[in-house]
Amino acid sequence: MISVDANTLAERLSHFYIAVRPKTNAENNGKDQLYHKSSLINIRCAINRFLTDNKREIDIIRDKEFKIANGVLDGLFKERTRLGLSQPVTHKKVIEPHDLSKISTYLEKATTSPVILRQAVWYLISIHFVTRGMEFHHQLKMDSFEFNEDETGEFVTLNHETQPKTHQGGIALAARAVEGHTEKRMYASPQSTCCPVKLLKLLIEKTEKSATSLFNQYYKEATPETDKWYAAKPLSKRTFSKFLNEICKAASVETNYTPHCLRATAITYLSDLGYESRHIMFMSNHKSESSLKSYNRSMSSNQKKTMSSTLSTMAAGRKHVESTSTMSTMDVSALRTVSETGVSTVTNLISSTTSVHKNEVNPSVGFCPTRSIFKDCTFHFN
Repeated sequence: MISVDANTLAERLSHFYIAVRPKTNAENNGKDQLYHKSSLINIRCAINRFLTDNKREIDIIRDKEFKIANGVLDGLFKERTRLGLSQPVTHKKVIEPHDLSKISTYLEKATTSPVILRQAVWYLISIHFVTRGMEFHHQLKMDSFEFNEDETGEFVTLNHETQPKTHQGGIALAARAVEGHTEKRMYASPQSTCCPVKLLKLLIEKTEKSATSLFNQYYKEATPETDKWYAAKPLSKRTFSKFLNEICKAASVETNYTPHCLRATAITYLSDLGYESRHIMFMSNHKSESSLKSYNRSMSSNQKKTMSSTLSTMAAGRKHVESTSTMSTMDVSALRTVSETGVSTVTNLISSTTSVHKNEVNPSVGFCPTRSIFKDCTFHFN
């Protein structure tokens, strides 16, 4: 691929798009499987990046030499849709509120166990810095965080850049750093048993001073009274991929969540609460809104249920007022303190959120029966 000419590469890609298949495994019993549309598009993008990294002045997405190859890919998508073989887009699982509550309850024991403390710090950092949970954590050092305080309370910030999974640094990452995308904050929550700043300090305090990495192997003989819980031997990168699964098992969570689900959950909840895309992109380090959409479900289950109920009422010929939001203004205001209140408080708020407000209304009765908004008005009643 490094030396082949554009026309030959285009011909080979035409055959490749049609023939490529995912690896068979025990789950599909050896049956022929097909890549999802987004997977094939991602493969094409990966090939394009490979060519760019190897100084080939070829763009397999835009160059005219690849018009036929891209036409083959487009035709393949249309044919699979016609035959019913096209799979719907599968978003990363969003951790449900009741599962978040179970996890929070389990992590409340962090100050009594080196295993739970390490899991809790990993979990809280993943949420507050909206990370994938592997590459980011593996790069964290004992001195990676700065502890600061403002008029609202104590918080920590990351004092150096990290190398994301799909960006190796360079000009693009430097430009984003200049724009302020690395200045995220994780605030303390003194009233919570899962205060992220408090637990981060405890992890550092319980680690040998000679350690360089933030996450290290623990002493198996450690007890709550032991001065040091963690040795100076860092964890391997693949260890982080098991953390959420271990947390879920210990917390009696039945759904199989992956570390990437934490990132999807954080982005989804921020979106559901009405935060602007540009602010979510600040937290998630996405470069465009289009890439952000792959994490974002269009509507929550409660929102979908509300719309279905509205249509059912319409079909029955009744009139009613249905709230368009699954949360009251007070709920949203409270939940927007996610970085200040800690996971325990947030999950409790989410669990107690009102789901749907349905009220039958008689249009002929009452003052202003239709929906109206009045602002800066004075009413006189005689």
